Amino acid sequence: MKILMVIDRYEPIWGGAENQLRQLSRRLEAIGVQIKIVTRRWESSMKKREIIDDVPVIRIGWPGTGHLSTIGYTLSLISYLSQQGKRVDVIHTHGAAALGAVGSLAARLSGVRNVAKVATAGRISNLARSAFGKVILSVFKRSDAIVCMTEEIQDELDHIGVEPKRILRIPNGVDTSRFRPFHETTRTQWRERFGLHAKDIVLVFSGRFVPRKGIDFLIAAWPDILEKIPTARLILLGSGRHQPDSIEYRIRRDIEEKRISHVYFAGDIRNPELYLGIADIFAFPSRREGFPNALLEAMAAGLSPVAFSIGGVRELLTEFSAYCLAECGNLADFRCKIIRLAHDPDLRSRIGSAARRFVHSQFSFDRIANNYLAAYSQLKTP
Repeated sequence: MKILMVIDRYEPIWGGAENQLRQLSRRLEAIGVQIKIVTRRWESSMKKREIIDDVPVIRIGWPGTGHLSTIGYTLSLISYLSQQGKRVDVIHTHGAAALGAVGSLAARLSGVRNVAKVATAGRISNLARSAFGKVILSVFKRSDAIVCMTEEIQDELDHIGVEPKRILRIPNGVDTSRFRPFHETTRTQWRERFGLHAKDIVLVFSGRFVPRKGIDFLIAAWPDILEKIPTARLILLGSGRHQPDSIEYRIRRDIEEKRISHVYFAGDIRNPELYLGIADIFAFPSRREGFPNALLEAMAAGLSPVAFSIGGVRELLTEFSAYCLAECGNLADFRCKIIRLAHDPDLRSRIGSAARRFVHSQFSFDRIANNYLAAYSQLKTP
């Protein structure tokens, strides 16, 4: 079976969706599926073709982030998928409904089937508010299968009239062998390497530095958290690189101008499991999410998360809602839940252990890869 995967951003760009596709592709290849990945060439320094994890990666379009570059990329993508689609069994897009519409159109032109994975809630509703957006959604709705990860996204699909038979509920997966709790000795050793003390309360944020990820909420709450917990330390994983709506400069400027202490920028790192392994609390103040990869990884690592009660986050943390879920946008509630967990190591341990068991049983990547294989096989059947 041959699958053409399509995503707007891919390696070397860091992010949950990119990591999710990379890990899924590895496992599909391991069970005999041939994968090729098509993505956007954001910078001229990016190779047009390369092999990553034994999977061919094709970058197309004009380098740049402006409107002309976006138009050029979209037209190039439609042309490429329409031609190459004839050589594969399924075109599978990962991202927004607009990208799903491109995949649906290309599948119709090339005579193959398509799968459109919707990664984040809210974008379908935004498209439905404009005439052009409604045209995009009319093409998107013709996708042979639409992967829906949360009840919130399901409601959006129902609202625009997607036929129930086209909707698949397949969540994101997590590598529970890579993301796991550290033995206390290992944890101590890595803390020392990072210049942290055994008694420090370490919080980690992981995500893109864009408004919807809510990192501005976390920075706003941090001085009060630090006042209550002087040993608290905050590590930020990720950046605003390649993000048109990046707020990284503003975040760094605010921290410097307000002299906010004990905040460390790790950047786009390749080993998030090390930072999660030494942490105590995972701070995840997103305003809008699908089924967040970063949260799955933190739970697999045995961390106690604190997050806003939204979409897939709420579904993952229902069992721990009293301690881990804050009212969306309520900074005081978010801050208080972090402080409570920081002061209660036994509670953190109980929540972390239960979170680890939950994701290990439900969201292992082998299980998710087999779900996709079954979906592809069903689409191939006349």
